[in-house]
Amino acid sequence: TENRVELYPLRTVQRVNVSDIPELKAIYEIEITDEEYKELFNELSTIKEKCKSTKIDACNTCSVSDSKKCLMKVFTTFPDYRPSPHNGHEFGDIGFMVTLGDKKVKLVGAMKSAVDGNLTRSSKPSREMFHQVFVLALDQRIDIVAAVCPSRFQDQFKEDIEYLSRLVNKPILVLDDLYMCRQFKAFKSM
Repeated sequence: TENRVELYPLRTVQRVNVSDIPELKAIYEIEITDEEYKELFNELSTIKEKCKSTKIDACNTCSVSDSKKCLMKVFTTFPDYRPSPHNGHEFGDIGFMVTLGDKKVKLVGAMKSAVDGNLTRSSKPSREMFHQVFVLALDQRIDIVAAVCPSRFQDQFKEDIEYLSRLVNKPILVLDDLYMCRQFKAFKSM
């Protein structure tokens, strides 16, 4: 037998940007000044991805109160989204229906708290996020995956996410500091 190498072409995935999804585009078009960005970013940097409770009652109570904040709660601007406790069994950190073209599709995201500096491909939060995004991308119930963090994604890490998108043939969005500051502004104005 002879050795051989077989090459399989990468898939061409429909690229999806925030501007392609009206619900996200409306958030991204919220204007913020440089000063607002700094204030929003500083406050977002103190908000954790999750709270310490893993009880559904705690999430339900928190959802209707102003007493606590977590990054999941910042997405309650979307009508069909409701935070769930972080316990290792959740279906993504965020998930709601969005419009893509002329149909409703399921967007599910993996989220990390802000990090000092950028999310780099070698940092622990990035590796954890990449693993979560990979698992979500393989799930056929999900139409679009979102990588969510109120920090800047270093270019190499963004390219890794785009490469993963092509490997698994599923659109993956990056919702970074610029998007999250606008999302937080929308949340605060509710």
